[in-house]
Amino acid sequence: MKNSPHEKFLKKTRDLVGAIYRLTATFPEDDASVMTGELRDTVLNLECRIEEALRRNPTRRGHPTPIEVAQGKLMRLSSGLHLGKGIKYIDAKTYKDLIAKLEDIQGEIDRFIGPRAVAARERRWERLLKIDAEIAAEVEAGKKN
Repeated sequence: MKNSPHEKFLKKTRDLVGAIYRLTATFPEDDASVMTGELRDTVLNLECRIEEALRRNPTRRGHPTPIEVAQGKLMRLSSGLHLGKGIKYIDAKTYKDLIAKLEDIQGEIDRFIGPRAVAARERRWERLLKIDAEIAAEVEAGKKN
């Protein structure tokens, strides 16, 4: 996809892959093999889905599109980085830099999918957050009883 209008987008994704690989190389071998594998697998899958979406953007009824899968991978990476920060494998500056890269790639995805799809995703998130809040309230109420 050299010289394509999406080359800058792909470069950002490849830069993220390199950053995740460099980061996970610093994790303790004895304790972090699962986390290392998970982060590396997720970031490589993210790159593949984005490339697939930019090449043909298929939409099969009942199946997520590659760009939807990529969005899920971004969320999974964010969770993994948050966990890595929580167990002190990732320092605050590195965490902040990587989250900024994820947000930048999400911005590229948003430009790719367009404002209507972004609005639909935001509505889904609002519904999910509402459900999460209801479940949390029920759990809290159960603790008081």
